[in-house]
Amino acid sequence: MPKRGIQQYVMAEAERIEKKFKYGIEENDQTHFDRYAESWLKRQEPYFKATTLAGYKRNLEIAYLQRRARLSTAARMRRSS
Repeated sequence: MPKRGIQQYVMAEAERIEKKFKYGIEENDQTHFDRYAESWLKRQEPYFKATTLAGYKRNLEIAYLQRRARLSTAARMRRSS
């Protein structure tokens, strides 16, 4: 492997580890929205008023319900075809 390739790999891995340490979640293409959103919300608690957090939580609950409804509809459509 060329030296540059190794350096790029090491830098990318260092960034991944830093994000996991800093934010408490590993962010990659396999990260589910629900998990990321909950982690983000928890990290924001010290910075927002209780009413703001409550509003964000309510919005996330609505988003989760809508997402589950879409997934359920898509699954039913696949089974029926």
